[in-house]
Parts: sequence; structure tokens; C-alpha cells
Amino acid sequence: MRYKVGGDAHYNWVYIPLMRYLVILAFLLSACSSVPSEKCQEADWYEIGRRDGALGTPLDQKNLEIPGLCHNSNEKFNEDLYINGRNAGLVEYCQPNNGFELGREGGNYRSVCPPEVEQKFLESYRRGQKVRKLQEANQDIDRKISSLYQQLNQNASAPNDTNAIDSQLLQLRSLKARNNQQMRSLEQAVN
Repeated sequence: MRYKVGGDAHYNWVYIPLMRYLVILAFLLSACSSVPSEKCQEADWYEIGRRDGALGTPLDQKNLEIPGLCHNSNEKFNEDLYINGRNAGLVEYCQPNNGFELGREGGNYRSVCPPEVEQKFLESYRRGQKVRKLQEANQDIDRKISSLYQQLNQNASAPNDTNAIDSQLLQLRSLKARNNQQMRSLEQAVN
């Protein structure tokens, strides 16, 4: 059902169903802002901190997010529990094996490890980055090898072309084997 609202030549039409939705939405939004935050009351600040530390989340980022959970509650953010949990999580995160995996996966290190373990973490992280580059190089080599095989299939009658392609294939396979050996050495250095 439509009702006409004001205006001479131009009519604004207001649809009742739309107005109902807007009123319900406004009511729900106002109700949410007045309800105490159950998340704050139920929060295990040690565990939240531990998870954040284990993920390598920078502390300054969390300082902006966490107090928002408790803004409508009488409960307080327990910073001491959170920091203790975060430190425990950083013990997990800052392990050399984790640094290696982070580098290999292309993740960013956000300078969260304590100075006493950061050097070993960063050494492993850089090894992981090198492995990632070698893996990418091997993928490129595989594409080139595939392309050369296609050329071989298309130029089966030209012996000079076949010899040149065979030579390139040999070089590419040799380069890939060296890359694989370097990756194994980098992985063994972390373990």
C-alpha cells in the first residue's frame, strides 16, 4: 500500500513495508548499544592474549581493538592477564621453525619477537623467504620446460631445433636440481 506525502507537482511515495523495516532496524541498533557486553564478562584474557601472541599480532593493534569489547560493561579489560597470555603465545610464535614457515608462505614479520629470540627467528624467516623464491623459480622453470616440450612436438622434423631445445631442457633441469638441493639445505639448517 502506498501513501502520498506532500508536494505539488512532484509526489514522494513512501512504502509502508520499507518504513516498518527502518523502524525495526533502528530499534535493534539502539537495543544493541544499551546491552552490557557479555563478551567482556566471559572473556578469558589470558587465552585471548595467548592466541594473539601465537599469531604474531602486534600489541599496538590489539590496544585499539580490545577496550571496545568492554565499553558498555562494568567489567574491565584485564591487561595483566592479556599481556601474560600474549607473552606465552609469543614463545610459540617466535620459534625458528615458525619463522621459517612464515617466510616460506610469504607472510610478513611484524617485529613482535623479544630481542633475545628475534635473531634466530629472523635467520629462519630469511631462509624461508629464500625457499619461497626458489620454489617460485622452479615454477617458472616448469613453465619453460612445458613450453619447450610443446615446441618439440610442433617441430618434430627440424633436427637443429630439436638439439637446441634438448640443450635448453638439460640446462633447465640442472638449474631446477640445484634449486631443490638449496631448498633441502635451507630446510635442514632450520631443523
